[in-house]
Amino acid sequence: MKLYYESVGRGGVFLMNVPPSDAGVIDTKEKKIIEEFTAMRSAVFGNNLAAGATATSASVRGGYSGDAGSNILDGNYDTYFATDNNVTTAEIEIALDGAKTFNRVMLQEYIPLGQRVKSFTVQVKKNGAWSTWGRGTTIGHKRILLGNSVTADAVKIRIESALACPVINGFGLYNDTVSGL
Repeated sequence: MKLYYESVGRGGVFLMNVPPSDAGVIDTKEKKIIEEFTAMRSAVFGNNLAAGATATSASVRGGYSGDAGSNILDGNYDTYFATDNNVTTAEIEIALDGAKTFNRVMLQEYIPLGQRVKSFTVQVKKNGAWSTWGRGTTIGHKRILLGNSVTADAVKIRIESALACPVINGFGLYNDTVSGL
């Protein structure tokens, strides 16, 4: 799972590199490791705690159909939140469907239009007050931030710097209680 977070969680590719034997069979021990990893990954990422949330932003691209919520929370890779041209900062506030406990935040950029985000902050709202939960320098295809468990009723993504208008197409909250990371 550590390798998964360090590769896929940072926009890379996860290569398990499990070749078959000369007889075309995967070793039983390696097969068991793959099955255990698959079960762990499903346990962590099988329940997106942001389901049922709504997202809003004051910086939605003019003339773009849809809002930040329907585009970053709909699970459709080809829909995304964007700001107007030359607007390289943004805030997206995600109001959760009740208080949620999580320790992983997943963000995605719409890569067909390029990797744009240079820095961002994740803030959480608990007891009516905002505090910084995590920071990142890039998002790319997929970014998974690992952090301390927190219970919050809202999350704010602050795009602090981007090379061009940000295009965010995915967001998720998860609670990893199984990997020990």
